[in-house]
Amino acid sequence: MIDYRSMRAGNTSRIGLQKMVVISGAIHVVLLSLLFFLSQSLPTAKWTFGPVYSVQLVGTTAELDAGGHSSLISSELLKGGTSGHEMILEKSAEPLASLSAKKMDLAKSASPAIGKALEDLRRKLATSTQANVTGQRASLAGQAGASKELDRRMAEYAGYVRARIRGGWSCPPALTGGRNLTAVIAVRVSRNGTVTDIHYEKKSGNPYYDNSALLAVRKQIPFPPLPEGSGDSVEFGIRFP
Repeated sequence: MIDYRSMRAGNTSRIGLQKMVVISGAIHVVLLSLLFFLSQSLPTAKWTFGPVYSVQLVGTTAELDAGGHSSLISSELLKGGTSGHEMILEKSAEPLASLSAKKMDLAKSASPAIGKALEDLRRKLATSTQANVTGQRASLAGQAGASKELDRRMAEYAGYVRARIRGGWSCPPALTGGRNLTAVIAVRVSRNGTVTDIHYEKKSGNPYYDNSALLAVRKQIPFPPLPEGSGDSVEFGIRFP
């Protein structure tokens, strides 16, 4: 048995599909037509890389004849002709002597106040240096004078001590046997006159003579105080005879 309902539904779906295809084609045709007309009416796009500069390097012959001002480059190009070779315009370097002269001119044209300030500074430095040298010389002279004065006072002190010791020393001629004997006794004296050390610096070879000299030194202990500025202690020798 034939089902007419299903056949009718299939026909209806085919007709709907055909209508959709027709409508879609019509829409595409309309869109393509619009795009074509728009592309004809719009200006052609130009691709550029960065800004474009237009520079006129050389004027025409007519402009030159008319009295127009031409640049140096234009005149050089016109003189060189149209051989097609590139022309390189080189600027000569300024001589070193000229640069030195300019520096000297700048130095000469400097403000007089700067020169005066520099001169004052030189004078101050020279004065300061001279003062330092003079002060050092005076200090050294003072030290030398003080050292000489201390040496003089120490010599007087040692002479006084020796004279006092020898004044209290006596050696019988029998002890020496008629020979010229010599003994030296070294003593270390502190600031207050105390003898902190006493020893033979040189012996005569005669023990009696040497002992008599040592006893003469010990009898005068303590000694007078040392001169001012002599230090904590001094050492000197006492010679017999």
